[in-house]
Amino acid sequence: ILNLLFMLLISFIFFLPQINFFVNNPNTFFSRSNAVFVLSKSGREWEGNQNTKKLLMDQVGKTFNILQGDNSGQYGYKGQLFDYLTLFLFFLGIIGSLKLKLHLKILFYTWLIVSLLGEILTTAPGPIFVPRFVVGIPIFYIFVGMGFNLLIKLMNYFKIERKLQYAIVMLGISYIVLFNLGIYFSAYPKQMAGDSNAYAATKIGEYLKKFDNNYQIIFLTSPNLHADFSTIKLLAPKSNTIDIDNPDAYIPTAVTKTIFIIYPNYYSKIEQIANVNPHGQLFEEINGNGDIQYYTYKID
Repeated sequence: ILNLLFMLLISFIFFLPQINFFVNNPNTFFSRSNAVFVLSKSGREWEGNQNTKKLLMDQVGKTFNILQGDNSGQYGYKGQLFDYLTLFLFFLGIIGSLKLKLHLKILFYTWLIVSLLGEILTTAPGPIFVPRFVVGIPIFYIFVGMGFNLLIKLMNYFKIERKLQYAIVMLGISYIVLFNLGIYFSAYPKQMAGDSNAYAATKIGEYLKKFDNNYQIIFLTSPNLHADFSTIKLLAPKSNTIDIDNPDAYIPTAVTKTIFIIYPNYYSKIEQIANVNPHGQLFEEINGNGDIQYYTYKID
């Protein structure tokens, strides 16, 4: 009991800065979950505004399309995530887990089901989406390990020589390791493009946190980037941000203490803003490819 109390105390101290941040900025805490929840307004828009039943069925289909794997263009690797041996061992592990003690079955099955529900109930550009499913990866491989265990028991049952058992298991592990190394060091780097909007949000958040909340921040970036992008809210939670849903229809007026964030496709708006606010300062942010990611027009 003393060890448990000590661990809880240390954990509380360790997480206190995060707890303090979330208590003082609840909108930041919920902004990302609200944005990716599949039944939220933004989630429905992302998935094409389907009716609830069809939307959920499509989400289930995506999640269990395990042979296709993560095909998102946002974070990189597009292809089958798990090799056939790993998938076979996973399902073998499900069978083997039926003999576990009740408390372990409750733990493992709940962990797996909650991980899959998290995948089903969040928007994703492809089937299993690793950034959302990451909490399920450990339990997935626990079942793979139980699959290996059942495989060894089956080989013992059929009286396969022990040395051959070792060879089969080591070859299986080596194959899984090499498959994943091939993805990580060969296939993935060739595909990796990154998310330009996440890059922009990070730069914008770092920039905006320099200013007090007397500045209003107007975003002419829709639909690619929104003012409530979670990275911006995390880095600059006190910023007074305004999202313009239809930047093409925006009519500039004379303002003070205002910063405009403008994507290149709305470059014509800069001249209109400058006509009524001629003393502003224009800056441009260049991304890693040498292209202009966005402009800022700052008016004091």
